[in-house]
Amino acid sequence: MSSRCASASCSEQLAGLKDEYEDIHVVGSGALAGSLLDSGMLDRLNLFIYPLTLGTGKRIFTAGRSLPAAFTLAGTPQAYPSGVLRVVYDRSGAPVTGLTAGE
Repeated sequence: MSSRCASASCSEQLAGLKDEYEDIHVVGSGALAGSLLDSGMLDRLNLFIYPLTLGTGKRIFTAGRSLPAAFTLAGTPQAYPSGVLRVVYDRSGAPVTGLTAGE
């Protein structure tokens, strides 16, 4: 499948890929990752957190775009000597709010 698909058929094409392959990875496409989150097809986040701020950039999670979703930590976060953190989260349904940190 190419990296572009018509918005009406994109979900259908991606659903077909999920039926055909066990894992599908999206690298470097915030727009596609956001679309997958919006459609409910994103079930895992592999986040690499870099210790820097640029002040601008592409956002995956923007107001009014992504559906609310909850994620749970899927393993022990990894820290690299450069300070980069790798954190993996699995989708866990609808978000629950009103909790304080550590609960």
